[in-house]
Amino acid sequence: MSAYETEPLGTLSSREQQVAALVSDGLSNKIIARQLDLTEGTVKRHVHNILLKVGAHNRAQLTLLMIREDHEIGANGMGRLDLVIDT
Repeated sequence: MSAYETEPLGTLSSREQQVAALVSDGLSNKIIARQLDLTEGTVKRHVHNILLKVGAHNRAQLTLLMIREDHEIGANGMGRLDLVIDT
């Protein structure tokens, strides 16, 4: 895979999808860690891996990718992908 190719957000693990959703909500690593009962270091590692997998350079780009994918899913009539997080 070249540096410009990305994996779809759907290839993220369920935990990575949870973290990505919370990142796109604007939450800090510390708050995400509390909500998911993880260490802040684990959240940082998840964010790093997510950014690499989807080819985003930062949290803002990840958020835009998630918005675009959500829009495309909705436009195709396949419904919205909602992530449920138990707190």
